[in-house]
Amino acid sequence: MAGGRENFDVSRDGRLSRQTLALRRFFGRRVVAEDVDDLVQEVFVAIQARLDNQRKQPTGTADPIENWERYLFTVARHELAHYYRRRANRAEQSDTAFPERADESPDAERLILGKEELDHILHALGQLSERTRSIFMMHRFEDYTYSAIARATGISVKGVEHHISAALKALAIASGRF
Repeated sequence: MAGGRENFDVSRDGRLSRQTLALRRFFGRRVVAEDVDDLVQEVFVAIQARLDNQRKQPTGTADPIENWERYLFTVARHELAHYYRRRANRAEQSDTAFPERADESPDAERLILGKEELDHILHALGQLSERTRSIFMMHRFEDYTYSAIARATGISVKGVEHHISAALKALAIASGRF
């Protein structure tokens, strides 16, 4: 019967088995696996809403669905478009909420400023006493603990703290953060 719900292949337990499998294959090639069943459900919800709307209209005024298979995949494509729009909106909102993730590639100005800051820091490191620079490098780049540095250099942990603090202060001044 054209236009009637009878064209759907309804199994005994009420599921639309043939159409469900076809929709799963359709969505399975286009979206991540965990979203397939949700999209299949969205298609059937949209079709049910259309059928409910048709029932509310006076007889003969609703446009009958002539080809259910075509209508099913038209709705599926429509839901797929909604899916991609929602994902794009989420990604856009994520980029707005986390602007540092929006564009992770530095522009030329940022590269120049970063190089200048690095030059200032390297210069500041060069200005430190040999002992302070060595202690700082052991801690920051070689992952030595304060106590290990103290043992290796023959000074107290308090002395290591003093050298690290002096190095950090010099670097903060050099980078303009102090």
